[in-house]
Amino acid sequence: MQTIETVARDWNCLEKLLNDLLTNKLMAQAGDDTNKLIQFLLCTIPVIKSNKLKAAAGKAVLRHAKLGPHMRLHGALFDVRDELKDQRLETFFHEIAHFVAYFTKHDTGHGVYWQYCMIHFGYAPERCFDGAVSNFRGYGKRKETREINDIIETLPEFEL
Repeated sequence: MQTIETVARDWNCLEKLLNDLLTNKLMAQAGDDTNKLIQFLLCTIPVIKSNKLKAAAGKAVLRHAKLGPHMRLHGALFDVRDELKDQRLETFFHEIAHFVAYFTKHDTGHGVYWQYCMIHFGYAPERCFDGAVSNFRGYGKRKETREINDIIETLPEFEL
């Protein structure tokens, strides 16, 4: 079974991911446990390829009785076509942001800490898809993405 680290390595984004995690203010709050948390995220959380996802390209499962925390990614994300690269990486980092927000602040969903992580990773903190991805060719219609600076201005103040 693949882990976040092996997928990041395969998709040539491991260096970016490590840098983003090491410079993330939420991760820094873990203090002496920051490196342990990064190792847990990268080496422990399995990534499961799933064609059963119908309304999303990925899912961060934060709690699961049998499997524990894990990430599900639609099988089409593993397609190596270059035109899918940006969507593949955005979805991957979107799900990682869920884990960082949850394991540092117990924030679930698309709350303010998840939004912070997405901005820190360099992506707009928005859902990537409009509708069902049951016919996952070309990733469906993409929402119009606002500039990240515009989004930052709309975020409520919060303490890291």
